[in-house]
Amino acid sequence: GCTPGTLRAAANPACHTCPNNTYSAEAAAACSACSETRPHSQSLAGSGSLEDCVCKAGFYLSETTCIACHPGSANPHLNQTSVSACLGCIAGQYSTASSSSCQSCPDLQFSYHQSSSCRSCPADLIPTFDKSDCVQSQALPVITDIEPKQMPQGVATKVTLTGTNFNSNSACMVTINGIEEGEYPGTINGNQLICPN
Repeated sequence: GCTPGTLRAAANPACHTCPNNTYSAEAAAACSACSETRPHSQSLAGSGSLEDCVCKAGFYLSETTCIACHPGSANPHLNQTSVSACLGCIAGQYSTASSSSCQSCPDLQFSYHQSSSCRSCPADLIPTFDKSDCVQSQALPVITDIEPKQMPQGVATKVTLTGTNFNSNSACMVTINGIEEGEYPGTINGNQLICPN
C-alpha cells in the first residue's frame, strides 16, 4: 500500500503525493481535504494525518477545532493552539472575527483598545494623531514667511509656529540662517497666531 500522505490512483499503480491542504492515512482510497475535516486549516503536500492540518492565521486550535479569534484581536501565525495567540488590537486599530492582522482606523475615525470597529468623534471633536481618542478641534500649525527683521539674536528671515496644535502655548520661532535661534510670544487672534513685526 501507499505510505501516509500518498495515494494510488486506480489507473496508475504508482503512489502519488497528496496535494496541499489535503492528507491521507496509510492505504487510504482518497486524499481528504483539511477544510472538510477541520475547517479553517491547511497542510503541506504529502501530509499523512489530520494532525498535519494546522489552523490558519486568524484562528487557534481548541481540542480538534479551529476557533476564530474574537473581533478586536488578531493572530498572524499558523498552527497556534491557544486563544492567547489572538492579540488585542491597539487603540486606533480594529479587526473583525478571524483576522490575521489589525487594520488602522479610516481618516476622521478613532477606536479604543480591542475594538471591532472604528467610529466618528462627537461634534466639535477630531481624532488624535494615532486615532486612539478624540480631542478639541484645533487649527494646524502654519509657516509664515516674513521680511527680514532685527531681533536680539540677529536677523530673523522666517517665523514659524511651534507645537503640533494651535493653542495658547504656541509661539513664534526665530530661524536665522536655517538654525532655530529661539521663540518669542505671539498674539492669539481667533484661529491665528500673530507674530510681532
